[in-house]
Amino acid sequence: MTDVKIAPWEKFSKKLTQIKHIQFVTEDLEAVSVHKSLLKQTYLLESYIIYLVALWEAFIEDCFSDAITLLPEGSVTAKAKDAIKNFNSPNTDGIKRLASACFIGLETIPARWGWPGFTNQQVLSFLDKILKIRHAIAHLGLSETRLSKELNFRYMMLICNIAVQTQNVLIEFMIEKGLQVYPTFTLPYPELRPTDLKL
Repeated sequence: MTDVKIAPWEKFSKKLTQIKHIQFVTEDLEAVSVHKSLLKQTYLLESYIIYLVALWEAFIEDCFSDAITLLPEGSVTAKAKDAIKNFNSPNTDGIKRLASACFIGLETIPARWGWPGFTNQQVLSFLDKILKIRHAIAHLGLSETRLSKELNFRYMMLICNIAVQTQNVLIEFMIEKGLQVYPTFTLPYPELRPTDLKL
C-alpha cells in the first residue's frame, strides 16, 4: 500500500466545507420567526469571517511546516520551526517575513497572487480588507462592513485562490530542490473579479 500524502491545500479545502454550515444557519433563521433574527444572523456572518481567517492562518502554518519537513536541509533556514511557531499574522507582510525566515530564496509568495482579471495589487487590497474586518470583529466586537452570505462566500473564494497559489509556489520550490510530492493545483475560482467583492 502506497502512503498518500495529503497536501495542506486539500486539508484546508475540507475544513472550509465544514464552516459553510455557519452560513446555512443564517438561512435557517430566515425561514422561521426568531426573536432578534437579524442580530443573530449578523453574529453568525461575523463568526464565519473569524473562522475563515483562522483557517487561513492555520493553512499558512501547515503549508510551511509541511514544506520544511520535506525539503532537504540546505533549503531551509535554521530558524524555520521557530518562525512558524511564532507566526500569528496572516497578512502580506507576515507571510513575506515567514517565507524569508524559513526558506533560502523564497520571499515573494504574495507577489505571485493574482490571475487574469484580478491583479496582484487588488488581491493584496482585498486580503487586507478581510483581515481588517476580522480584526474589527475580534477587537471591537463589530465590523463596519455589512456582511452577507454572498459576500462571505466571495471572500472565501479569494482566500481559496490565494491558498492554491501559495501551495503551488511551495510545490514549485520543492520541485526545484528535486522533490515532487504533490501535483500543482488548479485555481478553484478563476472567474472571481474585484467587482464580485463589492456587494
